[in-house]
Amino acid sequence: MAEHAALKKALRQMAEGSKSAFHTFYLGTSQYIYSSALLLYDSHEDACRFMVDFYQYLYLHLPEYDRSGNLEGWISRLLLERYEQLSIGKNMPKPSVEKQMDSATAQLSKSEQERVWRMLDVNIHFPKEPVRRSFRGIALLISVLLLLLLIAGRY
Repeated sequence: MAEHAALKKALRQMAEGSKSAFHTFYLGTSQYIYSSALLLYDSHEDACRFMVDFYQYLYLHLPEYDRSGNLEGWISRLLLERYEQLSIGKNMPKPSVEKQMDSATAQLSKSEQERVWRMLDVNIHFPKEPVRRSFRGIALLISVLLLLLLIAGRY
């Protein structure tokens, strides 16, 4: 997984509704989530579907994250929790040692990573991010408004 400090920062921003932070978090964790999903599911396609479901689940459970806690442990707990919820009533086989070894080295291609992100982007309704204005932009806006007031006062 990517650097924990960057992921923790992204989680805080995600909780505030930042889509770009969610994308940063996704890029930093997608290989880990994919290899875990591939361990749990038999096919690449099932693993990708699980990834989409998992990230939606994680997004809904953001308020539960303890900032002082272990990030990887929290993600792993959510992964297993969601897998167990989805497999209730199904007889899911335990992965073989060979499958465990294969999933540890599995890589999600860039095109597949983008495909999964597009599915997430469609399925998760992110709030609109606030427009962040720089001090320079605000100063320019105030200057223009003052100029308009001066011009309007003369006529």
